[in-house]
Amino acid sequence: MPELPEVETICRGFAKKTRLVDCTFLKVTVGEKPLLWQSSTETDLKDWVEGRRLDRLERHGKHLLFYLEGGVILRIHLGMTGRLCLKTPPLDYDPYIRLTFRIDDKDKPFWVFHDVRRFGQVRVFPPGDDPLENIGPEPFSQEVTSKWLSNQAQGSPAN
Repeated sequence: MPELPEVETICRGFAKKTRLVDCTFLKVTVGEKPLLWQSSTETDLKDWVEGRRLDRLERHGKHLLFYLEGGVILRIHLGMTGRLCLKTPPLDYDPYIRLTFRIDDKDKPFWVFHDVRRFGQVRVFPPGDDPLENIGPEPFSQEVTSKWLSNQAQGSPAN
């Protein structure tokens, strides 16, 4: 599973690529075998992602948050073996591509989510829905203190 520093590196790398930030998602295609874990339906992804521009990209814990125009947020967790890659055509057959996003970039117009074990997650949140609901705090935030950790441990099976 990618550790938090790796997810931060991925986030920074994509955020620096002008071809991804400010691009428009033209088409979403779900692979032959979809992801297993609480992912959005192909219909929801198409309805809420297609035709929208990516305004910014952030990381929260091990989640990547893609802020799209109109207040839509795409949240991606890479799971154990997930990878995000920009690709050039033609796309060769790959049974482990779970999602393909066609973007408006002439050099690398395909952005793919490749996940051998299918434990990744891709969820879309319409405007007003909180993508961080039921997700813990950012590990480096001031909210995470020794007192907070102690409170979280109360009542756990390890106590």
